[in-house]
Amino acid sequence: MRDGMVFVFGAGASKAENAPTTDELLLKSLTEMRDDDRIENVKGFLRDFFYVDVRHLEAGKIPTFEETLTLIDVGLARQEDFSRDWNCAKLGEIRNNLIYCIAKILDQTLTESGKLHKSFVTNLFSNPQRTCKNTSFISLNYDILLDNALIDLYATRDWDLDYGIEFRNFIEPVPRSAEERTIYTQMPNEWHRPRKDNAIFLLKPHGSLNWLYCPNCNTVKITKKEKGALRIWTQAEVCDRDRSAQKPLIVPPTWEKIYDNPHLARIWLKAGELLRSASKVFFIGCSLPDSDTKLKYLFKRTLYEATPSSRPSITVILKQDEQTESTKDRYKRLFGPDVNFSTAGFEEFATKVGEYV
Repeated sequence: MRDGMVFVFGAGASKAENAPTTDELLLKSLTEMRDDDRIENVKGFLRDFFYVDVRHLEAGKIPTFEETLTLIDVGLARQEDFSRDWNCAKLGEIRNNLIYCIAKILDQTLTESGKLHKSFVTNLFSNPQRTCKNTSFISLNYDILLDNALIDLYATRDWDLDYGIEFRNFIEPVPRSAEERTIYTQMPNEWHRPRKDNAIFLLKPHGSLNWLYCPNCNTVKITKKEKGALRIWTQAEVCDRDRSAQKPLIVPPTWEKIYDNPHLARIWLKAGELLRSASKVFFIGCSLPDSDTKLKYLFKRTLYEATPSSRPSITVILKQDEQTESTKDRYKRLFGPDVNFSTAGFEEFATKVGEYV
């Protein structure tokens, strides 16, 4: 039986808080991080491989992030050099620099953001019927805007945040007063294991900028309310268990996304479980581009019902622009003609979510 509600957050929700979209990400990194040595490395690759005039960077005249990373990933997967200068070792370095661009530019652009996400969470749970047991979230974004808003529910509601995976810096939960809980949410390097009956799910199938992955002991560390992935580059932070170099646990935007990390695989399984049991699903700022075939397969497989009366209600929150109609067409092809659409955008939805749910 379908019951409960799932909110799926896409890039449009973060864009409302000033985050760059995938299409804007590379140009924004190249122009706003000029003095960074890693950016110079990326510019050299774009100049040599894509014939980009790096002295006069313009939108539409540089490859997209997906195009750049996809070609690099194909070369690395086949272990083939592009040239003597751009061999596999150099390509791996460029790939790492591009992922750094994601972390750095999101850190720079979202330092004071999060008001809309906080408003959304506050307004959603102002209704006492909405609880951690019947409301879940899936975020396709790397940023921690939604994470931070939900973590604050520990202080106000005594609810834990459950990402669906284990973290190596988990501690066991202990009773805390409201004041102690507020202080605890600001401590980035530890988080207690979610309590089964007091936890709200936030699943991030593309990974997150507050997760640090150790490929040696195969564990993940969470940096609560902090984009800790930047420490990998700025502090060369190592695993506290075996002193191995850590990696960001994110699936970068490519046309051939790979989700073979065991922690991400666990998240995908849990996401399927939540979607299969949902009676209402809200897609917020999700354009579902053609390159997201695995995500669309997940949504189709878990939300499809042969009997129309058994199908969940699907509502899509969009911002009116030149892509709106094509986005609506993609949703109708995937879920049928009964999808509900709103072009209010996340800004209005965050304040009026009670009217929608």
